[in-house]
Formats: sequence, structure tokens, C-alpha cells
Amino acid sequence: MPPRSGPTTADFDHHTTTTTTNENTPLTTRAEMNSVDEGTTTTTKSETTGRVVTTKTRLVSVGGTGQPSFFKKIWRRVTVFSVALEVFVRYKWAGFQADRQKRTLGLDLTDPNSDDHPEILRLWSEVHTRNANNLLVNIQRLEGFWVKVGQYLSSRADVMPSEYLQALSVLQDSMPPRSWEETYRTITEEFGGEESVQKRFVSIDPIPLATASLAQVHRATLQEVDGGDNTRSRRQDVVIKVQHRGVAQLMLQDMDNLAVILNLLAKTDPELDFNPVIKEYNQEVRKELDFRTEAKNMKEVKELLEGTDIDVIVPESVPDLVTERCLVMEFCEGFPVRDIAKLEEYNVNRELLLERVCAAWAVQMHVGGIFNADPHTGNILVSTAVSGDASVPVLLDFGLTKRLDPKIKLAFARLMYASHENDIDSLMRSFDEMGLKLNNQNPFEDMANMRRGFGSTVPVSEAKEVSKRTRVDMQRRNEARKTDAGLQKGQKLRSPVDAWPSELIFFGRVTNMLRGMCSRLDIRYPYLQTMAKFARETINESVPATERALDLIYPSSTRISTPMQDRLIEALKDINEEGNMVGLQICVLRHGEEIVNIAAGTMGIANSRPVTPSTLFNVFSVTKGILTIGLLRLVQDGRIKSLDDPVYTYWPEFESKPEVTVRHLLAHQSGLANSFPEDATIDTLLDWSFMTKFIADKAVSSHIPGEETEYHALSFAWLVGGLIEAVTGEPYEKLFEEILPTNSHPDLFLAGISDNIDNDKDLAVVSMQRDNVIDDKNQNSHSKSSSPQNKSNNSTDEEDNEDEETKKEKAKKVLDKYRGLQQLMNPSIFNMRKVREAKLPSANGHASAVSLAKVFDAVIRDETNYRGEPILSPSTLELARTPSRTKTSSSVNSDTADGSGTNPSKALRYDDRIGFGLGFELHEFTLSNGKKAMSIGHNGLGGSVVIAIPEEQIVVSFTLNLLSMDSVARRRILGIIFDELGCIAPASIPVIHVESPKQLVTK
Repeated sequence: MPPRSGPTTADFDHHTTTTTTNENTPLTTRAEMNSVDEGTTTTTKSETTGRVVTTKTRLVSVGGTGQPSFFKKIWRRVTVFSVALEVFVRYKWAGFQADRQKRTLGLDLTDPNSDDHPEILRLWSEVHTRNANNLLVNIQRLEGFWVKVGQYLSSRADVMPSEYLQALSVLQDSMPPRSWEETYRTITEEFGGEESVQKRFVSIDPIPLATASLAQVHRATLQEVDGGDNTRSRRQDVVIKVQHRGVAQLMLQDMDNLAVILNLLAKTDPELDFNPVIKEYNQEVRKELDFRTEAKNMKEVKELLEGTDIDVIVPESVPDLVTERCLVMEFCEGFPVRDIAKLEEYNVNRELLLERVCAAWAVQMHVGGIFNADPHTGNILVSTAVSGDASVPVLLDFGLTKRLDPKIKLAFARLMYASHENDIDSLMRSFDEMGLKLNNQNPFEDMANMRRGFGSTVPVSEAKEVSKRTRVDMQRRNEARKTDAGLQKGQKLRSPVDAWPSELIFFGRVTNMLRGMCSRLDIRYPYLQTMAKFARETINESVPATERALDLIYPSSTRISTPMQDRLIEALKDINEEGNMVGLQICVLRHGEEIVNIAAGTMGIANSRPVTPSTLFNVFSVTKGILTIGLLRLVQDGRIKSLDDPVYTYWPEFESKPEVTVRHLLAHQSGLANSFPEDATIDTLLDWSFMTKFIADKAVSSHIPGEETEYHALSFAWLVGGLIEAVTGEPYEKLFEEILPTNSHPDLFLAGISDNIDNDKDLAVVSMQRDNVIDDKNQNSHSKSSSPQNKSNNSTDEEDNEDEETKKEKAKKVLDKYRGLQQLMNPSIFNMRKVREAKLPSANGHASAVSLAKVFDAVIRDETNYRGEPILSPSTLELARTPSRTKTSSSVNSDTADGSGTNPSKALRYDDRIGFGLGFELHEFTLSNGKKAMSIGHNGLGGSVVIAIPEEQIVVSFTLNLLSMDSVARRRILGIIFDELGCIAPASIPVIHVESPKQLVTK
């Protein structure tokens, strides 16, 4: 329609040129429309776009506001039930035909790969096509709520057969439009009559831009408006969203129909009770029927996203043109995100586009707590109006928008962040906060499920294969669970969910639809990573403002002013800016006096409280050095006569291994590095009493003791700690209470943290630097390594030929990876409260840098300086600094420690180039006078370390919570420290290169 002074009734009628299939038939009047049922065909031409559209009008006894008649409601209910039954029966019959065809072809019915035979694929494709087309036809007839069902199904490219995607994709925005007469009637009713419409609009295009389940959208132009002060606004291009007449009643009836179907389903199987889902959906859909609510939602989300750096467009509504059934908003040029041809034509960067889309929803869900719960591909456009950027999404339709209570928002944020970080305790905490109750009592499997469900998306080209493998894996896990539960064949497992929050419905819906969109665009996108980034913001903001870190450096660190301290503080600013730290502590003692004491950063990536000098860090293997001190003290005191005595001399339960000596335990040469109970759960490994008995009585050496050095990552605790207890007759921690100076260890826990330690306020949270993550490959079925193109075809064939017992054994192994040793290969597991509280001093000691430094200072201190007697005598210390030699030291000298296997001697080792003395790790330094000196101490997984150089009376301790196998922060910090001390570090302690070592200034 060309712009005029104002639209008239004739103007709008002019564009409804013909009704029915005969172009000479007179125009259908509004009075006649009151009796139209359905089936009227209308041909309409738009002067704005030049399009001519012939449509079959879908009217339901329109009269007044278009409420459906009683008989129409009956017809709809019968149609819904008959279609559901037809689809169900057709699939049942197809299953029977497929089995018969497999027998004819000589295929094994129990083999999942038999479904890939061309004949079987053809059969199922035909059934999918018939059912999909049948659904499409009936959805287009029924409209209302069922359109939303079809839209949802067509958005799940990751799970739905391609036949459904192809057939139902037209429902995204290509529903048959309602007639212009019907639409215009609603417009005039909502805006106060035709005269009012004429004053507001220059023109309205009678051809809708899009038609959906609830409404259709028309392009229009607003009249100029007098803005005062002799100014007038320009004519604005807008769109009018007009609600279908009678759709409210249809939607509510459809929800009732679905409730009936779900009730029947629940009666056949109580575990299939989805009534809570429909109840929640019903509440939200009612809100969608009022466009004033949608305008409010749209405004809030627009303002929320404008406060970020995400390039995304949300239309702005026209405030005085929003009513219950009409919504006027600005017009945004663009095309649907699913239009692959247009994506290619406009050279759209799909990865960038999806990154912006997913980030926009991450902000809505995790930051704002208000999100569009209907992100199907018809509600997202790609803007063609942004110059120089072809990948800007336009977000539409905020009718179905969910608001989260602040506590629930925090719970979901914690869920996503915990899943990303593999943080079991935070995951369990999120479940509690949101009211999700599971009954399988296996948090590791829960975590694996979360990471599968929220992980990287699968391109549509791989979706079928991945879906099949996932299904097979699930079947195996279920069979293993049945065996564990003692169920017989045919018996069902109990539902894994006892209770869940209603908000989970729409949270899951959005997750599935966004992931489906990524799959449809054939992109492998790191969905969880994006969600976790914004979830972290919400978790950090949940910390009370008075408890948050205000500065990088904790204030008490400024009390010491030395060149080394000042230089380190400046370096930390750069390290933090580069993203190579979260929280850390540095302490350097010289002759027992602090020359450096720095606490910097935060307790965790998602805990914005400051690290203080007394913050407790899990220092992992650093406390092996302290266990060593205790055992050497027993040797020094004569309670252990000789390092070469058999262990069983003092620990009778060890008599089955008479060749293992005390020296072998300290030197990692006992052959018991990987001795663990078969099928041990993590609770078993954390049971100190059980494990010390097992290691003494049941464990068997893997090689002749003394002939090989193999790092005892976990078993060192049970061996050395168990021997201390056997000698003293008391818990090993009692010995350290006796031998350590009382003021040296206020922040040192060797036997698990105490009850009064607060998770949030006292404990640094471990996380792994992303480029150094120990990959839980076995838990991620969607990783690159498991994608179809990387799978050997032989593996499937081998599986097909396995007998039933072999398959059961594999199923059992599938569950085992969620239960025991393999979990301890992931450092994030050490954030769990029960792990922190356990006695495992080879891997979970907690300490501050100051406490570590003071303990080792008490070991090396020189009596001549009147600082008291050292814990270990010079002769004992010299003995401990003698390097251990063996015929082979394969594990200790391996190239990397990437944790790729299940061997803890590799996975939990910081650097394999380091040599051992008796329990201590040894490093040969070049001192300022050119002499060589061997240090004592120990590294911990990820970078924490304590190093003591007796000749210089120097102790350096360093703790951190951002773990890395090659920590930049650690290398730079140690480089500065040894540069200032005038020492040259050996290759076993990688540091940032220092050109000219400074001379150590003696005190």
C-alpha cells in the first residue's frame, strides 16, 4: 500500500482482491465472515512487497472475538486422540515389520547396528515420512498449541529424524495465514476503531510477514507524530503482531487435551508421569496470551543485553501501541537463522552467530533471571541491516518468557558452572538449592550426565551416529544398574529422579532448542563453556559485597617492604592481567624471617572472596614431604633401627612382602604405586583404615622392590602414614603435633580439614587451567575423539561379535569409571568436602604458604643462630638428600604428565624430571658463590611447591588454585625469587629466564 494521509476501510479492502477459488467471486464482507467455518481460499496482493499469496483461511466459527464452538472443541479432541493413536500404531507396526525384515535378511535382532541395513533404513524412513506429513497436516488444521509442539520437534536436529525436520520446519513461521478481514477486525478493536487506526498508521501490509501458532505479523508504517517545539518524528517502519481470534480458547483446550493424554500415559507407567510438566507449561502459556506482558518482557531483555558487549538486536515496542491482542514494534530487516542458502549468500559466520545467540541466552538465564523460553529457529533472524557484520542475530517473540526467583537463578548458575568445572560438591549443592532430588546416589555419574547433556553440540551430519552410540551406552549402563540392583530380566529400574523443580522444564527446553539449532547449522559449539562464563558472574555476585576482594593484593602483604616483595607484587599484576592466576600465596623465609609474604587474588574463579595469608590451599603432593619428615624423625630417634629393615619388622601385617624395606617406601621403589582394591569406590579409597590394611595385607608389588622407581601418587600416604602409625601406635598426625614447633603449623591439616573450616570462606577452590585440563574422555561421549569420523569401524564389528558375558563386563566397566580411582585423576574432585575431610596426606593436605615455609624452616634451621634444634639433624638431612638410584625409572622420567591414562603415578605428577632422595624431591641449585647445593621439598599437582636450601637457610613456598602442568605464574614467580636470591635453578624447576643473577645479600 502506498503511503497516504491515513488508511481507510476501502484502503484495506482494496488489497483483498478475491475470495474463494474463483477470481470473479465478489468480496467477502465482514458480516459474511461471521458464518465462515473453514476452507475459504483467499488470493491477496501486497503493494508494499508485490507478493501475491493464495491461502486457505482457517476460521473457527468466528463471531465476536472468534471463540470456538462446543462442537468444534469436540472435533479437536477427537482429532488429537485419533492422530496420536494413528502415529503410535504405525510405529508399532513398523517395529514388527522391521523385526520380520531383519530375520529375512539374517540379521541379529539384538544388534543395534542391524538398524543400519539399507532395507531397514528405508522402512523407517518411509514411516517417519508418513508420520511427519500426517502430523504436519493435522497441526496445520488444528493450529493453536500443537503448532508449538511441531516447532519444538523441528528444532531438535540433534535427536529428531531428518524426515520430521524437513516436514515440520515450515511451522517455524509458515503457517497458513488468517484472512485480512479477521486480522483487521482485531486491530480496529484493540486500537479504538477504524478512525483511530487511520490516525496512527500510514499503511498496513495485508500480507503477513509470518504466521505462527498464536499470532501473525504485518509490516506497517506509523504516521508522523508532533514531538513539540516544531519538531516531528519521521515515519517509522514497524510490524504489528496480531493475535489470532479465538486462539486463547484453542490453546487452553489443547493443553487440557494433552493433560488427558499424559494422564493415560501415567496410568500405564507411573514413571512416565509428565503432569508437572504440563502444569508448569499451562501457567506460562496463559501469560503468553497477553501481549502487554510480552512487551514488558521484551523491554527488560533488551535493556539487559544492551548492558553487555554481545552484538544482538532485540526490537523495541511502541509504548502506546501495545494492547492485550496487538503489539507494535520496530521493524528489523533479516532472514530466519535456519535459511542455509541465505547464510551462504550473506557470508554469515555461523560459529560467531551461534556464539552470540547462546551468549544472549546465557545472559538472560544466568544474569538477568528472565529468558525467552521459546528459542526456535523461527524466532531468531539474522540481521541484514548491520553494515560490515553479517552475523548479528535478531531475537523475536518474548511471549513465552520465564522468570527465575533469585535463589533458583543462582542454583541454575551453579549447576552450569559446576558441570563445566567438573566440581562435584558444587553440583550437589546446586541440586539441593533448586530442589532436584536424585536417588541413584552416584554424583560422578550425575556429573557425567550433566556434561553430556550440556557439552559441545553435535553437527547434524554426525547426530544420527552419536545418538545411536549414546543409546547403546545408555542401554549398557541400565543393564549394569539392573545387575547391581539385583533385578531380574524384564524388571524396570526405578526412576532416577524423585523430585525436580518446575523451572527445570523451561531451562531444559531452552537448552535442547539452542543445542538443536547448533546441530541444525552443522556446528560443533562449546555450549557449556558459554553458559558457564556468565553463570560464574552470578555466583561471584552472590558473595556479599563486604566479603569480596577489593584489590589484587591482600592488604597485609604491604607490611613487608623488600626488593623481592615489591618486584613480585608488580609481576603479579601482569600475571593477573594475562589470566594466568586466580588466587595464590608466596612466602620466602631467610634464617626464619619473612622476606616475602604475599596473598593475592581470589578464593576461586567463582568465589570472589580474597585470598588471605591464612587461606587453606589443597597442596596435593607437597605434604608427602611432611610425611617424609615424620618417618625420618622416627629413624633419627631410633624407633626405626635402619632404613633397610623390612617394613614388616614394624608393621606385622606387611609380612607377605618381606623384601620391601623402609627405604623402598620413601624412595618410591616398593612396587606398590598402583595397588588398589578391585572395584574400589572413591569412598573405599578415602577410608584410611581399610586402605592401610589393604596395602599391608593384600597389595602385591608389581616389580622387585628396589629395581624400579615409580611415583606412588596415592599409595605413599597409606605406606608411609601406615608405617608411622604401626611404629607409634597412634594416628600419624599425633607425631607431627609432637615434633613440629607449636607456632609453625596453625594453617596445616595433614589428616583432613576440621569441621569448623568453612567451604566458602576458608578454602581455596581448585580449578584447572583450560588448556591443561586432565580430560575425562570416558565421560564425554561427544568429544572429538568419539566423533564418527574418528571411530574405527572395526570397534563396532568387534562389539557385535562379543558374547553376553563380555557385554555385561563392558557394561560394568562403564559404571566403574564413575565410582573409584578414575575420579581421583580429576583434580576438581579434591574440592569435594568428603575428600577434603579424608585422611589422604599424599594428595589432599591443606596448608597456607606460610605454614609450609615454617615447617621446612624448622627442618633445616641452623642451631648456631640460636633458633632452636632442627627437627632433623644435619646427618639425617644429608642422608635424605642422597639421590635414589635404580636400574629403571620409567614412570619418573617419562616425558609428560598429562593424565591421559588411569595411572596416578603419571596423572598426579607435576614434573617427571624431578629426582628423589628419601621421600623428598631433590633439585641441585647453583648458589651465588658458584657452589652446588641440593634442596629438599616437594611439588604438588598443578604448581604448589615448597623448596628448602639448607646451605642458604632459605625456604620458598608457593600455593595456587589455578592448576597447570606448566604454570606461567609459578615459573615467573620462582624466576624472580631465585634471581633476587642469586641462585640459579636447575632444569627440574622451570623458571622465566634470568640474564644476570643478583648476588645474595647476607643478613
